[in-house]
Amino acid sequence: MKRPACVVAVLILSLCLSFASGFEFEIVPAAGPLFKEPVADPYSFVSRIHIQKALDPNQRPTRIKAAVKIVDGSSTTTDYIMLPVSDNMVADPDKYSNYLEMRLGTSASLARVRYDGNEKIPSIDAELTIGGALNTLFMIFNSSASLGFDGTWMAGASIRVGDVFTIRGGMHHFSGHYGDEILDDFYERNRVDFNNGRKINADFEGREEGKDYYIHNLVEYVRDNYWIVGASVDLPFGLRFYGELEWPFKDVWLRPFSSTPAGHNTQSGTPLLEYVGGSSEGFTEEQVQDELKRKTGTGYNALRAHVGFEFFFDISRAVSVFVSADLQFHQDGQTKHMPNSYSPDNPWEREFSVAGGVELGDVLPGRHVRIELGYHNGRVSTTDWFYQRCEIAYIGLSIG
Repeated sequence: MKRPACVVAVLILSLCLSFASGFEFEIVPAAGPLFKEPVADPYSFVSRIHIQKALDPNQRPTRIKAAVKIVDGSSTTTDYIMLPVSDNMVADPDKYSNYLEMRLGTSASLARVRYDGNEKIPSIDAELTIGGALNTLFMIFNSSASLGFDGTWMAGASIRVGDVFTIRGGMHHFSGHYGDEILDDFYERNRVDFNNGRKINADFEGREEGKDYYIHNLVEYVRDNYWIVGASVDLPFGLRFYGELEWPFKDVWLRPFSSTPAGHNTQSGTPLLEYVGGSSEGFTEEQVQDELKRKTGTGYNALRAHVGFEFFFDISRAVSVFVSADLQFHQDGQTKHMPNSYSPDNPWEREFSVAGGVELGDVLPGRHVRIELGYHNGRVSTTDWFYQRCEIAYIGLSIG
């Protein structure tokens, strides 16, 4: 009995070793992650320094949107009002049209398993990934104030089949903030009295006599905990197509009020639209209920999607030229970024970005340095200014 048992054990062990011989396992592999960060995606996890030029002075970020309580005798309502940061920023387009974007970001594989495949089964890679970025946008040449800064991160997993098709999924987080200098200028210009309920004492466009205006809060871009799923196809001759979709957790924190889906809850269980609209941004119960009715059952979910392509042409082993384009779709465009303006017939907001240049492949292990020129027509590149569009041209460096 011992000899047959030994033979069976040897056979099983041989099969296991034969099967296992096709596998490789790495902790924090030096190579980049399976799902490459898109070059032209303004929200990708890459490091970059871009000098930007606003092409249309009328689209420069010069006003902050605030949730303002409007008191008219015994009546109180709340609305979003665009208030100037400073009179100089509004009046002098040449002086305030140049920006420096600084983004520190990366994505990495924490652990990877690879099966080399055989004649019948293609190679398969699977990995755990993490990525993140900190971003800020400075005014330059005539001012050094920071318009804002934001952070985003992702944790998830990726699978690649046949070194061609890759999918990734996980959790994504956005959070935006205004720059301190900008806020100082904003409160000073609007003569905000913090000792009197943050009353606005300066004139602004649309102000009506006999009414008092108080800042309840500023509109900020917060997307706390989104699901994300994406796919990428690497074709021959350096051509790649990709796409991703994001949607919020059911219990999640989203701002502003105008972007919030009906039926979502905060993590404490409070209805999100009620909480963000009521206590956070000061909207009345009637206004909150109108927004709930407007969005309930419509399929509005504050989704974000983007698609794009890249083409790299190798000049040598270390140098490539490339072109890339990215198209973003934001469902919150259907709200027009204003309370009580949502309609399922409104279009999703779109952003378009295109970039090209030279990539140097052997500068950093597992990373590529790019010298790039680009064009962006969409949201300002720091997220708290998302409600203002900006058409820009840029030149700079990126690492990804």
